[in-house]
Amino acid sequence: LNILVNSSCRAIITDFGSAREIIAPDSGTINEESGQPPTTGQPCTPIHVAAAGNKLTLTGAAWSLRWASPEVVNGKRPSLSSDIWAAAWVCWEPAIPPSGGNRSGSKEWPAQILIQKGWMHYQHSDYNKAALLLQQALHLAESADDHVTTADASSRLGSVYRAQFKFIEAEESYIRAKNLYTRIGDVKGRANASNSLGELYRRKSKYTQAEELFTEAQEVYSRIGEERGLANALRGLGDVYRGQSKYTHAEKSLAQAEEIYARIGGDLGRAGALKGLGKVYLRQSKYTEAEQSFNRAQELYARIGNERIQAGTLRELGDVYRLQSKFAQTEESYIQAREIYASIGSDRGQAKTLKCIGDLRRSQGRDVEATSSYCEARDLYVKIGYTEGAEVISETLAALLPDPKSSITSPQGS
Repeated sequence: LNILVNSSCRAIITDFGSAREIIAPDSGTINEESGQPPTTGQPCTPIHVAAAGNKLTLTGAAWSLRWASPEVVNGKRPSLSSDIWAAAWVCWEPAIPPSGGNRSGSKEWPAQILIQKGWMHYQHSDYNKAALLLQQALHLAESADDHVTTADASSRLGSVYRAQFKFIEAEESYIRAKNLYTRIGDVKGRANASNSLGELYRRKSKYTQAEELFTEAQEVYSRIGEERGLANALRGLGDVYRGQSKYTHAEKSLAQAEEIYARIGGDLGRAGALKGLGKVYLRQSKYTEAEQSFNRAQELYARIGNERIQAGTLRELGDVYRLQSKFAQTEESYIQAREIYASIGSDRGQAKTLKCIGDLRRSQGRDVEATSSYCEARDLYVKIGYTEGAEVISETLAALLPDPKSSITSPQGS
């Protein structure tokens, strides 16, 4: 059994041991133990094991000892059960330290393992667990005077803080990582830290600092031939130029980034570049181009399984349709986005999309349906404690209802 992982971190299981030609007898009898038709093929090739020092040499077996189930080692054919055994080992391996990774008798995880576990939680949007694990890794690395691991932990921790909107802590972490990478001569690490810090400044609308950092990273990535990093820097520059209303520069940078992502198979980055292009086109009222870019982006997000960003892209696509007076498509996009947000448990995303649905229906004179959508959005904002959002919707409801605290609920699927 093999697991292939593409550049978007999407895994595909291949090379099943149980994937073999089955020749069933005329009777079609099913083996009671395996649940499969018996085969008339040749028996498994005998396995020969030769010991030499601390190594084992196997001949005759078309499988790997490390992941082989006991029954396969004993001579039985690979089956569904042995594939599950192999898959379980593959899943378990990333969660355990490598041989010799711990100090003798110590129950501490090595810092690099903590970084990987923390990053896994970050990628699943569990930022509190991610921060805790990365802080532990940082402490261990500092205690061991390990500058490389300290820089890695600081850089990842900066990304977690950025996702938590803790921008001061994020800035401190990125700057520390960049300084450490510079000290140890890690050119790529320094470029990565510059890119991350540039993204932080972009989000804070510090466009001059962001542009300098993205440009610095772009030059380094070009020099060392790091295409993925180059695409990331170009995408960041494109977003900065959009914020500065330099739309020609923005289009050029984002188009270059999208081309590189497409060439190297980076679907997630490519989707982000296309979404960025959609925003640039929208700013210029190029609705046809914006529609095409958002559509391609949401299709990529759907393919790689990033539902949260897919939903946001669908909502933006709905905005483009609305500006073109394509109201049926507008509502369809908003409803698709709302359903995705509901399926992944994003109350904030649902509320924001429900407000869009309410605004659309109100503009069409469908006040009763609009009120239902607004009430749902208001209740979700109250639930998550977003007082400002709830107040804005309450003001809108006051113009539609004699009693803005009415608890009208919307029909299913609104």
